[in-house]
Amino acid sequence: MLNEINETFKIIYNSIDEMEATINEQRAEIKRIRIERDDAQVDQRLIEELWERRTEMTEIKAQIKLLREQRDEIIKERDEARREVCRLMSMFNAENSIEIAASRSWDCFKEEETP
Repeated sequence: MLNEINETFKIIYNSIDEMEATINEQRAEIKRIRIERDDAQVDQRLIEELWERRTEMTEIKAQIKLLREQRDEIIKERDEARREVCRLMSMFNAENSIEIAASRSWDCFKEEETP
């Protein structure tokens, strides 16, 4: 009878050892899963931040395009005003309007010179 009790205790102790080993494996797995989850959360935050920056860059590109269009329009208006000044000055001067523009280092007639 004592032998049977000892055998039962052995079985119980072995079972406990196996269960502790399983528990330790499960704890390690939980730790690994938590690390993966945390990494995934960091990755998600980075993706969201990159998306926000992409959106900001798209807005900046649109603003740059608008500014370039405004600049080009202002240059056209400036050149037209310069041509008008040169034409008026040529009425009272022996030089023609293109020569007057050249003497002022203005390139306002460049559009008219090209065919």
